[in-house]
Amino acid sequence: MFRKPITTGFSLVELLVSVLLIATLYAVVLGPSTAQVQARHFAACAENLRKIHLALGIYANDHDNAYPSVPGATSSEQPLSLLVPKCTTDTSFFTCPATGHTPLRQGQAFSGRRISYAYATGLSRNDPPGTPLACDTRTGDNHKKSGGNVLFIDGHVEQVAPTPPRDLALPAHAVWLDSKQ
Repeated sequence: MFRKPITTGFSLVELLVSVLLIATLYAVVLGPSTAQVQARHFAACAENLRKIHLALGIYANDHDNAYPSVPGATSSEQPLSLLVPKCTTDTSFFTCPATGHTPLRQGQAFSGRRISYAYATGLSRNDPPGTPLACDTRTGDNHKKSGGNVLFIDGHVEQVAPTPPRDLALPAHAVWLDSKQ
């Protein structure tokens, strides 16, 4: 008499279906739209803006407290490109992590290439501390409907709602330059 051996455990098909279900649940529960991921993006974006402020401060030290300005500039890439490579060789922080875009190559000026932040040109360290200097809320909505971050002249960064609770108006001598879309 021949008996069929009793097998225990999963078949290959059962194992693959189980792995697929676990991966699907992971993507649904911990996917890119979760609050934790969005909070990490906001934090990383705020850190990027602080690094931009540091590079702008180095530039201002060498230019009588004035931040970069290019006459006739049409986008934020033009004046902010003046920071590279003299004030910073790290260009990765000019790309907001929430956009999903690849960071820029290190040490190369990015005039003509796309960055993630709007910049207020024509300002200096002598402007009031509550004056906005750069932000991601004007540049194609990096953080979707969650709002964005604003960098102020004194170096602090605030997270703002999609409709900012306070006016981001600039002094008459300054102009917002958005990044290229």
